Amino acid sequence: MEPLEPVPSSKPQPSSRPKWTITEIFDELRELTVLELADVQRYIMRVRAARGDRPSPELVSKILVDVAHFHATYAYHVPISLIRARHADVPRTMLDLALFDAETRDLLRMEPVQLPAPFVEVGAGIPHERGLLYWIVPYTP
Repeated sequence: MEPLEPVPSSKPQPSSRPKWTITEIFDELRELTVLELADVQRYIMRVRAARGDRPSPELVSKILVDVAHFHATYAYHVPISLIRARHADVPRTMLDLALFDAETRDLLRMEPVQLPAPFVEVGAGIPHERGLLYWIVPYTP
């Protein structure tokens, strides 16, 4: 949302049109390198995680490490219930968001279970349009 009044720009203006703060931010971002932009993105993710509405990059990394660890024991699929047990101090919704964030970034894949299955803890899965997501498969390039 644009502010009601423009903020004066610190850079010389080729035109007399006032420059908005968001426009200055975009101009600055365009001048950053890819590595600098990655740092900015990590900072943004940490700020949003501190607000409590997004998972932190650290949580996503811990989950990926745990999935890789359990993947050595479980042949193909890692049950989500093991990750939930490993991160019992993390709220369920935040853990689900972290799993979806990792899946969106192609760091892992969640697969639905075929019900009925006697060994499945239905409450441990994630209800989704794809079915009850219960298995985690690490991403392999």
